[in-house]
Amino acid sequence: MAADAFQWAADQDGRADLAVAMPGILRRDDKYAANPANPANAPGRVLFSELAVGTVYDSGIGVGLVRGDITGAQLDALLESQWQRAADGSVQYRQISASSNVRYTYDPTTPVGERVAPASIRIGNRPVNPHATYRIATLANNFFAKNATTGFTALFEARKQDRSLYNGGDALWRYLDKLCPVRPPALGRATPVAAV
Repeated sequence: MAADAFQWAADQDGRADLAVAMPGILRRDDKYAANPANPANAPGRVLFSELAVGTVYDSGIGVGLVRGDITGAQLDALLESQWQRAADGSVQYRQISASSNVRYTYDPTTPVGERVAPASIRIGNRPVNPHATYRIATLANNFFAKNATTGFTALFEARKQDRSLYNGGDALWRYLDKLCPVRPPALGRATPVAAV
């Protein structure tokens, strides 16, 4: 849902074809069910206190939302970077949250760097062209080596970057306020090959 919030915010004062939220910006999932300990809560209502406790400010949620141009090949590289080899040789999966208009398939049994099927990547039901340009929105720290989420370097070469008036927290809070009561987002953005 964070990526959907980022896309919504990026489109309020500019344009983005898609948005992503990197791993680590949320501390926990917020439950659809009401918290019986709080009479202000109801199914689908996300309280400011729940969201504030559930987000990690220092990993970027307080940082500005930025848009930039990337190629389809760079998007593929970004999606591939979810599987990272650790120093001990094991493979860690660090899931990126993509906006609801993005779909792709992956095969977790293939070598790291070859898991996403490039021809399966779609934005709004249209296949992604590796040479075409797409406008992506995410938190500013992911565009710069100094503060990026470790292992995610595909956005460093993004062109025509511009800053939205929103930061990550603003995007989430305002998006949820607009949608309240919130329904759980649809799944199936990333689908393993065996499930296709």
